[in-house]
Amino acid sequence: MSDLPPDPSRLQTILAYLERQITENETIGTYLRLQRDDVRKALSRGPAAPSRKDAARVPGPQGQPPATERHAERARPSAPAWLLDRGPHQALPPITVHVGNCWAASPRAQEVNRDAARQALSDGVEACSACRPDTKLDVLG
Repeated sequence: MSDLPPDPSRLQTILAYLERQITENETIGTYLRLQRDDVRKALSRGPAAPSRKDAARVPGPQGQPPATERHAERARPSAPAWLLDRGPHQALPPITVHVGNCWAASPRAQEVNRDAARQALSDGVEACSACRPDTKLDVLG
């Protein structure tokens, strides 16, 4: 390597860096070898009975999602259709109208029906620029 600097202080710095890299890579190599050995041991023991968690992930009849996912879909509450966001102070008038599943709505946003959302937009409450409830409600501002 002819690109090396001629002075000993920089050569010492390069040497220390290289030794540190070798040490770090040896640690990673040791870890990976241990993981590989554990996998080999597990494979040599033969197939294990599926756990309850794995059994629940077996696809349902006629290509339906696994039972756990079907249950999660039933248990998940539907998103409200429209939200009024009052910001951090709930006593103040609403500041923004959102579509129910908008990522920009605050957790404190209040669920409202379609008519209330339309009325709020008509009264001058700002429409969220992310979810655009005004276009979905056919209210032009």
